[in-house]
Amino acid sequence: MSLVMAIANKNGIVMSGDRRLTIQKTYHGEAEFTNTYYNDRTQKIYISERGHVFGIAGCAISIDGRYIPDILPNIIRELDKESLTLKEELVIIQNELRHNIVNPASILCAGIENGENVIFRTSTDIENSEIISKTDGVYGGDAIGMYTTALNIIKESGIHTYDLSLSELVDFMQSVNSTTAKSIKKIKSVNEKCDIVAITPEYGAKWVLEDRSRIYELK
Repeated sequence: MSLVMAIANKNGIVMSGDRRLTIQKTYHGEAEFTNTYYNDRTQKIYISERGHVFGIAGCAISIDGRYIPDILPNIIRELDKESLTLKEELVIIQNELRHNIVNPASILCAGIENGENVIFRTSTDIENSEIISKTDGVYGGDAIGMYTTALNIIKESGIHTYDLSLSELVDFMQSVNSTTAKSIKKIKSVNEKCDIVAITPEYGAKWVLEDRSRIYELK
C-alpha cells in the first residue's frame, strides 16, 4: 500500500508521500510461504516542470517487473514537452499506467491553475476510473493508499486545516503520516517518514527538505 495526501487552503497546497515500497514474494513448494521486504527510500510524489505534483499508491509493478520510480518519472518527462492542464496530464498518466502495470493503482495530483487550488483523484482500475475534483478552488483535500486510517486520524485530531499556515500544514501532515504508519499492525506498508511538496502561487511547487541527503527524481 502507501499513503499519499494533499490538503489545500487559502495559503496553497501541501502534498505528501511516504517512502516505503512493500514487496511481497510468495514461494511455492512443500510449504508455501510469503516473505515481505521493505524499501524505505522510495519516492512516490513527483513534480512536473509546470509545477504540478503527482502521487501514486498501490501495488504499482509494471508488466516487465519495474516499480514506481522507474515508471512515473518517464511519463511525466514526456508530459513536460506539452502545454497541458493538470486534468489533461492526469488522463494521460492514468492511461499510460493502466497499460503498463499489473495491478490497479490510485493516483492523486495537485496544482494551482488560474489562481485556484486544484486536486484530483482517480484510479487505473476501469471500474473506478472517474476523475474526481477534491477542492472548491481554495479548500479541500484527499488521500490515497491507507486513506481510511489517515482520514480518521485527521478527523479525530480536531484540527481545522483551513486555518493553518503552510508550515503548520507541513507539520500536521508529517504527524498524520507518522501516526498512520505506527497504527498499522500487520504488513507495515507505510513508512513513518514522508516526502513533502508545498505549492504556492508565488513560488510554485517546492520540496520541503529535511533530509539533505535525499535525492529526488525530477524537479
